Amino acid sequence: MIRLMNMNAAFLAVTVAVAFANYHVKYAAQHEAQSLAKINKEIARTDDRIRVLDAEWSHLNEPERLQALAGRHLALGHITASQVVQLGDLPARFQAADAKAGSGVARPAPVVPAAALLTDDR
Repeated sequence: MIRLMNMNAAFLAVTVAVAFANYHVKYAAQHEAQSLAKINKEIARTDDRIRVLDAEWSHLNEPERLQALAGRHLALGHITASQVVQLGDLPARFQAADAKAGSGVARPAPVVPAAALLTDDR
């Protein structure tokens, strides 16, 4: 009889442990489901923002709009013949001293603004 009572107590303890584990797993799963729903909502909001930004980008890059802005804000004109120079008119790319020294490493010459190349002060 005592053995039967010990077995019943053991089964009761196992049943209580399984019920507690089931309770814990159920609420952990509900918590994870809520977290997942929250993340999915944030993903949907981010996707909506991306779609809006893509639409804005498409609008901002319309060729007609860009051409109108360039005409309004930039002082661009057609290229004239005086703006075209020959290759020999351009300054040497590397300094002659470095080439004669044979250092093996040529250093570029200082950058000359394009406006200086177009003047007739030779």
